[in-house]
Amino acid sequence: MERLREVVAVILFATGIFSIINAFIGQFDLLFLLTGFACLVLAYFIWPSKKNNYREDNIYLDALEFAIELPFDILFWVLRSLIKIFRKADLPDIDV
Repeated sequence: MERLREVVAVILFATGIFSIINAFIGQFDLLFLLTGFACLVLAYFIWPSKKNNYREDNIYLDALEFAIELPFDILFWVLRSLIKIFRKADLPDIDV
């Protein structure tokens, strides 16, 4: 079952990357862009992550996991940084 999840996630990831690139080549196509993002999200959730101890050590699978999880790790890092910036901001209280 774990191998099936890995294969499906890799196929979805490749389809997502292809769709996103295809959306910007030539005339812009919103359907390809949304399909690409949906495929990447599904690949992220289907992939049996090593972080959650779902899979054994394998250098090739580790590289695939890095590629699949990288866009979401970057997105989560940016969101956490923005939250820290706004949480630390000393904004004056405005009374009406």
